[in-house]
Amino acid sequence: MFIFLGSFVVIEVEPTDPLLRALFVLERHPLIDGHNDVPATFRELYNDSVFSVDFLNNSNFATDITRLRQGHVAAQFWSVWTPCETQGKDAVRQTLENIDVVYKLSQKYPATFSLSFTPDDITHNFQAHKISSLIGIEGAHQIDASLGALRMMFGLGARYMTLSHNCNNEVADSAANGCAEDVDCRIGACVNHTCTAEQTIGLTPFGVKVVEEMNRLGMMVDLSHVSQPAMRKALDISRAPVIFSHSNAFTLCPHRRNVPDDVLERLPHNGGVILVVFVRDFICAENASITSVLDMIDYITRGTCPSWANCSGSTFKGIGVDHVGYGSDFDGTVSYPANLTDVSHFVDLTAGLFERNYTTPEVIKIIGGNLLRVFTKAKELADSRKTVSPAETVIWPDRACRTTP
Repeated sequence: MFIFLGSFVVIEVEPTDPLLRALFVLERHPLIDGHNDVPATFRELYNDSVFSVDFLNNSNFATDITRLRQGHVAAQFWSVWTPCETQGKDAVRQTLENIDVVYKLSQKYPATFSLSFTPDDITHNFQAHKISSLIGIEGAHQIDASLGALRMMFGLGARYMTLSHNCNNEVADSAANGCAEDVDCRIGACVNHTCTAEQTIGLTPFGVKVVEEMNRLGMMVDLSHVSQPAMRKALDISRAPVIFSHSNAFTLCPHRRNVPDDVLERLPHNGGVILVVFVRDFICAENASITSVLDMIDYITRGTCPSWANCSGSTFKGIGVDHVGYGSDFDGTVSYPANLTDVSHFVDLTAGLFERNYTTPEVIKIIGGNLLRVFTKAKELADSRKTVSPAETVIWPDRACRTTP
C-alpha cells in the first residue's frame, strides 16, 4: 500500500490485516526454513532421479516449486540424510548422492533454485527472486569418523551438521538412547547399544574435536536429535552460536527429541536459535494445528504455557524473539498439523504471529533473521580463524564396522 504526498514523495504503508501484513513482510524479508527432507524423499520415491521428475507440481511431496513460491520461501536448508543402518558402511556415499540431488535441482531449475554457501548468497538470491538452496547433514554418522570427510562435505556446501541422528556415533550420543535402532560404533565394533539418559556420555573426546573443527570451518553445529548431555556439552565448548534445526520445547511436549528449559535458557548467552518443528509427535497437542505451533513459539519466546500442556513446576520465562525460527521438517514424515501440511502454509503461520501481536521487527527475526544472524556469526568466526590449521585427529575403525574388510 502506498500513500503519495505531493509530486515526489511516496510513503509505503504496512497493511493492518494479519495475512496482508505477512505477505508485505515476506515480499521484503527472506523466510528461511532450516530443515526439509526432500532429498531423502527423492531417494525413496525416485531412486535419486531428478531430471525425469516433475518438481514444479508434485503431490508426492509436501514441497514443490509452486508451493514454495506460494509460501514465500526464500531459502531452504535441504537435509541430506542417510539412515543409521548405513553407519560404518556406505553412509558417506549415500550422503554424497543426497548432495547430488540438491545440485541437480538447481541444475534442472536454474531460474528457481540457486546453490548457496554464504549469508550474502541468501540476500543476493532473495533480491534476484531465486530460492537459495543450502545443505545440512543430518547425522555425524555420515562423516564416518573422518574430519577429512567433514571438510570435503563443507566444500560441497554443507553449512550445518547434526551431531547425531537416531543412533549414537563416534561424535555424540543420540536422544534415541534405549531404542532398538541404536547403534554404537564408538568403541570399535558395530554392536546394538542401549543405555539410559543417566549413562549417556554426551559428546565423545572426538566429538569435541569435531565441534572445534566445525567452528573453524564456519559450519553450524546442529543439536537436534542429540542427547541432553550432548546438548549441554556442545554449548560448553562451541565458540559459535548453535542451532536446533528442527526441535521443540520439552516442557510442552516431553518427547526425547525436544529441548529442556535449562538448555533453552542457555541460547541467549550462546547466541543460538531453536527452529520450531511442525511434526505432530514433537508438538503433543491433541488435534495439533497452526495454533499449536504458534503456542510453541509463544512458550519459547514469552514463557506462555498453552491450555493443552502441563507446565507445572516450570519456572521458564521465555528467551525472547532473538532465538527462535522455522524448522519445518517437511517431507520428513507424513504427520503434520491441520492447516500446516505443506510449504505453502508458511504465509498462514507468519500471519498467525501478527495475530498474536508480534511486531514487524520481531516477525522478521522469526521468519529468518535469527537463523541468518547465526549463519553470519559462524562465518565471521571462521573468517577470523583462517590461519588455524585443520585438525588431523584420526580414529582407526575396527574393520568389523565395514562392508568390505
